[in-house]
Amino acid sequence: KDQAFSEEGLFEYHLYTLERPSTIKNAQTKQIQLLQAEGIRIAKDYVLSGGTQYFQSVWSGPASKEKIKVFIGFKNTEATPGLGQALPKGIVRVFKKDRSGSPQLIGEDNIDHTPRNEDLKLELGNAFDIVAERRQTDFRHLAARPGTVYESAHEIKIRNQKDTQVTVRVVEPLGGEWTMLQTSITNRKTAAFESQWDVPVPPGGETILTYRVRVKY
Repeated sequence: KDQAFSEEGLFEYHLYTLERPSTIKNAQTKQIQLLQAEGIRIAKDYVLSGGTQYFQSVWSGPASKEKIKVFIGFKNTEATPGLGQALPKGIVRVFKKDRSGSPQLIGEDNIDHTPRNEDLKLELGNAFDIVAERRQTDFRHLAARPGTVYESAHEIKIRNQKDTQVTVRVVEPLGGEWTMLQTSITNRKTAAFESQWDVPVPPGGETILTYRVRVKY
């Protein structure tokens, strides 16, 4: 489809010009769609994010229920009609056609100014059919002064009620200088203070991630 706006570079800015007349009534606020793109090839990610508090103190009681966020990613490239131009900061809404062919809103997210040929990642809410439970199974102070070195063990259960397998990325911001002592699924160090796991969960099934980590602050 033809775009409602044309875009051009202007010094270190981008100018967007509406290519048709638009009427605004007195005291009216009006939104005009900047652009539309269809048939975008996306990558979908399921992400469970933790927090540094899990590794600095005792967490007791029943397992905590945690939300798994859904992200989609794609590249702002001319290979997709409607994309491939500089995108200004604003709201991106994502629609998917249902069985009858009607577009249904599945989520929206705010983006920052994004040049052409750069990657975009949108957070579209929480997964409905994937649930997680977290509990701490052990915690110790390993230094003469408490608060210097901690060792803790954790269990994360992820259940998948979908009819297809999913992979959930578990992201743990460990905080200090850390050493992974034991893990049931291979982890990777993705930043100085962060560890990640890719946890496959079968359809209608459950996968349990267990690990033990030592953190020095």
